[in-house]
Amino acid sequence: MVFDLADVPRGHEAYVFSLDAQEASDYPAGHVLSPNANPNAVQMVFRRLWVAPHFGELHIVRIARL
Repeated sequence: MVFDLADVPRGHEAYVFSLDAQEASDYPAGHVLSPNANPNAVQMVFRRLWVAPHFGELHIVRIARL
């Protein structure tokens, strides 16, 4: 888990997972963004077998330093 992008070594990347699409302005300048979305991702699963999992859109953004 990363709390600050300064924790990510140069040449490495971090991934942000969210249920909502984010704007490019929500991310720090000086980084390369590679957005991707999975429209039918499993958003929540439960240990109780009788509770069905929740499916929905999952947004994944790869953030890499320049």
